[in-house]
Amino acid sequence: MLKKLIKITNSRNFVENGHLFIKEVVAKEESIKIGFEIHDTYSLTTILRYEGEIFCEGWGVDAKDLHTYKRPYNQINLYTNHPLLWNYANSLIIKLERQSANVSELLGDLFIAHDKACGNWVDFHWIANSIPEYLNTKGASISVPEPLLDIYITIIEKHNLLYSIEEGHQNRNENDRVLIFGNPVISPDDYNFGQPYVVAQSFTETIIERNIPLPGTDED
Repeated sequence: MLKKLIKITNSRNFVENGHLFIKEVVAKEESIKIGFEIHDTYSLTTILRYEGEIFCEGWGVDAKDLHTYKRPYNQINLYTNHPLLWNYANSLIIKLERQSANVSELLGDLFIAHDKACGNWVDFHWIANSIPEYLNTKGASISVPEPLLDIYITIIEKHNLLYSIEEGHQNRNENDRVLIFGNPVISPDDYNFGQPYVVAQSFTETIIERNIPLPGTDED
């Protein structure tokens, strides 16, 4: 599961001096192939260069912004338990009855709790979009990923709102993993700053290593 690639891109030398380039992305129905190149300054005279491919496979493979140049999102990490995966988890429907409520305060409290729980990896506005228009007129229904349910119920009960819970969508494979291209200095992986990512069930790698003499050195 990408052990060598993760080790390279999280090494101190790479973090300080390295660069990751995405050369090719080939997407199919149940797979994505990512061709990459890594330059890692090995010494004053040599660049350690890697070329290879990442194979991401599984039902419903998903990705964001892989086609873009990755600098400064150089470091690669793979997660089996991450808030981004909540987007693909089973969901439940919270049905809020028609009632008089301070919608602005409710939305503010929900957003703060939501953001703290998932680091903006789940789109709050997509979940709560029906509340402003319908809560005080005919009632609102919101679809919440199962890991966020207790967070939402706590805030709803704080505002003394009447609600019921129904089954929602049964979603993705429990074996989903997410590969994130990040940079802990400016964009830690526990918060969504727009980092590129891939969601799949299986990740494998091929890597070829080459040493390249720097121009103007005795090894050139």
